Amino acid sequence: MSAYNKVQLAKAIQYLRSRHKYIGDEGCKFKPTSAAATDVVETFEAYRKEVLAQETTNNIRKFK
Repeated sequence: MSAYNKVQLAKAIQYLRSRHKYIGDEGCKFKPTSAAATDVVETFEAYRKEVLAQETTNNIRKFK
């Protein structure tokens, strides 16, 4: 595996871990499905909710 591929793999794993979807982690509850069993609309909705929740949390100002 080239150095570039190792870096990209590390980034991909870090991204999946940040979303709690890396199945290599112990205790991961995410279960991948086959392409035929995937509901694309449901998948996009879940992603939008997750992203909006993160953006809302990150954009809240903290007052002292």
